[in-house]
Amino acid sequence: MLGNPVFNFHTIEKITNAFGYIFDDISIQRIDPKTKAVKTIKVPLNQAAKEKWGIRMEQDPNAGNEPLQKHVEIVLPRMAFELTQAPHFDGKRKLSSIYYRVASSGNGPSALVQLNPVPMLFDFSLYMQARTLSDSYAILEQILPFFKPDYVVSIDDIPEMCIKRDIIITLINSSHNDSYEGNFQDKRIIEWQFDFQAQGHIYPPIRQKPVITDATVNLTDTGASVIVTANPDTGNLEDPYNIDITEE
Repeated sequence: MLGNPVFNFHTIEKITNAFGYIFDDISIQRIDPKTKAVKTIKVPLNQAAKEKWGIRMEQDPNAGNEPLQKHVEIVLPRMAFELTQAPHFDGKRKLSSIYYRVASSGNGPSALVQLNPVPMLFDFSLYMQARTLSDSYAILEQILPFFKPDYVVSIDDIPEMCIKRDIIITLINSSHNDSYEGNFQDKRIIEWQFDFQAQGHIYPPIRQKPVITDATVNLTDTGASVIVTANPDTGNLEDPYNIDITEE
């Protein structure tokens, strides 16, 4: 686009993976009332939409085919999350469009240059389904204490530019639905939905430009010229250097 070469920093994927990582290790415990044995169950997490048919098809790809389908409809508890809408601009965090970051290219007297990123907001939803109130409350108590209402997770955003960012994820809203009012033939499913907003960035392309190792300043008052030179003049940003000033 706009004459730039193809570039993709996988920023949206990194933010999405970071969001899922937060909820990927939630487990609940159930106690057998007879033996008092404690069973730990890891709550599965998938990146998926809310629609029930998506969950059903994931559990049983032959759903609807009587001879082949499984008898288990859905395994509970479980969670899923998705990016609910396209990222949108966040003007409150915008930086000057003409400023840029510089990093070493490792390719002689040149440097990598990248203009300031564009701040964006990413809206996520986390869905949780459980069969009992006890299971749902156990999961809630492992999520809510960490959002006050923000939680921060770090990602390695642009490694070649040495950019690491703290992504602020804010809990915006939560809602609850319980199907206990259905028919007696229907199984009870308790559903929770949590809406989050993550503060991230989208980055422009990286360009490689030559490094200026010397400059000449002409003084109008005296007519003399001042030459400023980097010593050594290799142009490698990682090498130490001195500034030599000579007047002609």
